Amino acid sequence: MLFIDANVYLQFYRTVTTTNLLRSLCDFRDDIFVTQQIVNEVERNKLKVAYRLLAESIGALPRPARIDLPGTLLGDEMTRSLASQIERLSEAADRLQQSAETAIVAVLTRVSHSTDSVSQMLKPVFEGAVAPSEEELERARLRRELGHPPGKGRDPLGDQVSWEQALSRIESGRDVWVVSKDSDYLLCHNGHCVLDPRLHDDLVARGKSLAEVHPFDSLLLALTHYQHTTGRRSDAFPLEEESAAILVEERRIAEAWHSRRQGDPGQQG
Repeated sequence: MLFIDANVYLQFYRTVTTTNLLRSLCDFRDDIFVTQQIVNEVERNKLKVAYRLLAESIGALPRPARIDLPGTLLGDEMTRSLASQIERLSEAADRLQQSAETAIVAVLTRVSHSTDSVSQMLKPVFEGAVAPSEEELERARLRRELGHPPGKGRDPLGDQVSWEQALSRIESGRDVWVVSKDSDYLLCHNGHCVLDPRLHDDLVARGKSLAEVHPFDSLLLALTHYQHTTGRRSDAFPLEEESAAILVEERRIAEAWHSRRQGDPGQQG
């Protein structure tokens, strides 16, 4: 079973290299456990996540610097020529900025309507999302009240519900991949991840051994390990060069995400 946290799905709305990774994920959808809570979190946050990526891209567009031309040294004719070229560059930059702003509005509209390519590709993964039972909700409330991970005690029920649902469906003898970028779930050092002790105890109580539980903060590495372990394959899975680019982008996203979480612990995505 692949249990993938909402923040991992959200990365598809802030990356430029992961199209084939998303296609591979769709190929494995029968083994992915998705809760309605996870879908709700993705739907609630995907617009602002996409906007953040687009805004950062627009902010990186080049703008011609203001230059004070020394007319007495250059001469009037050269000064006028350079000033004219700078003005044309500035006008071209303005047109580029306007085109980019128009594109941003168009993309955000598609994300808002879930007609963008990422939402459409995630649709078959999310269509089997499972709602919690009353018993799972009650266990999630108790987990929050006791301060047990995942999730924060001051936040509405969220990760607690999804985790309780996952625990209800874990089968003895089957491998479980837990993929998250949240320290409530796991801690990673130099590419090696370990589960939070409480979550590990939850799994052990359900008959899972360390060898059967595989925590990852990288979806690429998780799916690589999943394919190696299960023998299942996706023809769309990224090749070596593309995989290297995805890992670089995953690290960039992880650094930015953890930085925002530290600045605003209640912020998702």
